[in-house]
Amino acid sequence: MHTRADVALHPGAAVTRTFALLDVSAPTYAEVSGKLRDAGYDHAFHAVDGQNVVDMHGIALVEPAADAAEQSVAAAKTSVICTLFLKLSWEQRQRIKDMLSDTEKMVIAEALEGEPNW
Repeated sequence: MHTRADVALHPGAAVTRTFALLDVSAPTYAEVSGKLRDAGYDHAFHAVDGQNVVDMHGIALVEPAADAAEQSVAAAKTSVICTLFLKLSWEQRQRIKDMLSDTEKMVIAEALEGEPNW
């Protein structure tokens, strides 16, 4: 995020809107601007200091849900990690557990539910 900009809502208009300028990647800009143009939001496009900007006043971005493929990959990784973990000696497990975050310990504990001495 960098500078703020005051932009006239219409060329020559006395009313301006102030907003923060957020740099995004070219693919992100293309995706967002394409969806807004397709939806008829042409009024959201301005030029600031010679650069095109999208004024997203009143528009919110929605975080995408993890898709099934991502969830499947995460489950497979957890399964492999747990399988390897169970092949370690008790002493090796304890040394590794000392290096894990609480979240990592929770994930392993849930995956190894019912496993004694994990």
